[in-house]
Formats: sequence, C-alpha cells, structure tokens
Amino acid sequence: MKLDAIKAALGTAVYSVSNAGTTVVKKTNPFEVKTQKATNENESVSYEPTTGEAENAASGIFSNFFSKLGEIFSSMFGKKDDTKIPEDDTKSDDATNNDGSKVASDNKYEDYNETFDEMLNHVYDFEGGYSNNPNDNGGPTNYGIIQSTYDAWNEKNGYPCKDVSEITKEEAKQIYYDDFFVASGAKEYYDAGNKAYAYVLFDTAINHGVGTAEEFDQQAKGDVDSFMEIRKQEYIAIVDNNPSQAEFEYGWQNRWNGVYEIIDQNHEYENYVDEHKGA
Repeated sequence: MKLDAIKAALGTAVYSVSNAGTTVVKKTNPFEVKTQKATNENESVSYEPTTGEAENAASGIFSNFFSKLGEIFSSMFGKKDDTKIPEDDTKSDDATNNDGSKVASDNKYEDYNETFDEMLNHVYDFEGGYSNNPNDNGGPTNYGIIQSTYDAWNEKNGYPCKDVSEITKEEAKQIYYDDFFVASGAKEYYDAGNKAYAYVLFDTAINHGVGTAEEFDQQAKGDVDSFMEIRKQEYIAIVDNNPSQAEFEYGWQNRWNGVYEIIDQNHEYENYVDEHKGA
C-alpha cells in the first residue's frame, strides 16, 4: 500500500538521523563514503563524524526523504507520468501558427490562385480613376489612393508631395503592395497558401483602412466567409450610424458581391441592403 511506503520512508529518515552522531552500520550508512567498505552485508563499520558532517548528512537525508515523499504523493494523487497534455490546436486571436506565420485555412476557396497583380487589377476596376466627392470621407482619390496616403508615401521615400490626381499606376502599385498588401498581413496569408483570404483582406484594407481590416482578421481568423460577413455588417453599420453615407451603400454592396464572385464564380448576388431595410 502507499501508506506503507510513506512509513518506510519516514522510518529510514528517523533511523539515519538518530545515528548521525554515533556508530553507523551497514551499507545504508550515509557516511559510508568516508569509511572503508564492509567486506560483507553483515559487517559493521564504525565512524565518528564531525558536527558539520552530521549536519550535512542530516540535511541530505531529509532532502532525499521529502523528494521521495513527493514522488509517493504524486503517484497517489497526481497525474501519471505517461499522461500527455494535449496541445492547443485552436487558432490564435491574430490567426497565426506557433511560429508566428499566418494560418492557411482549410476552406472551399482553395482553387482561387490569383497573383498580386491580378488582385490589383480587380482593385483598379472597383476604384476607378480620379474622384473628389465631397461626401467621401477619404477626400480626393485616384486609383483608390487618397491624398493623405500619397503624401505619406512621398515623404517616406524623400519625394516631393504632389496632388493625388498626378499619381501614376506604378506608384499606386508600390503603395498598394507595401502599405496595404504587406501591412494588413495579406501577404502572409498569401504565402501560407490561403490566397482567397489574402485577397479579401487586401481589398478590405483598401476600402476600410488597414486598421479596420486587421480587426476583421482578428475575428475571422483566416475564414473567408466569416470575414465577409463581418465586412458586410460593417457596411450596414456605417450607413445606420451616418445616413449621409447612404449614397455609397449600393456601390459597397456591388463591391462586396464582386469580391465574392472573384473568389467563387458560383456566388449568387446578395441584396443585403434592401433586405436590411426590409424592402
């Protein structure tokens, strides 16, 4: 029984300590390393230790005793040595693997295999050329790049600031790659093989801003449909909270459906605007 083992351990410790300053016998003697070896199991060997040796021996004995006692209690009440704690295989909040790389989701859009340039062409189709709508919170825009973004990019690279109406497609491409595709984390998903998710994340960063896209990403965790649902609800909330943006809601709806159609040719157009209005 386990209690017998405890008693045995306790008895050994008490016996050894009581003999620490007197004659010590047999090979279980804690000071035997300092004596001549016994020639047989029954031969006694005498040794008179110093006070320091006795104290050190007692300390070592009690240390071993409590170590053994811990093992006994662990075997009685703790987990068995062969018990394995399963690793957490859930996705992290920022949708990353253990090494920090983005998760390559197992999803139904795995056939989507466009390059960055092809993704960018879709962006140009959605964004169009130069516009300066007074109700557009972004202000003057060209190829989807707003003036403040263009100014920041020029300053960062040591170029003179120009009106966004003068931006070239090559400049826009570099901005989209560095400040949206890479900055949003879309490139990491792309490199991990989750290209459909990379595209919707990239397009969202352009349309909603990188910070908002990252917030969606933290919630969707690499799942395309979850991400697109979050994005749809954001469009609805924008208009609900600021009716002046209602003139853009059908255009946003077209873009939302257009992104879906690019990654899934079988996508059926969803008129969520009228559905939300109860029309």
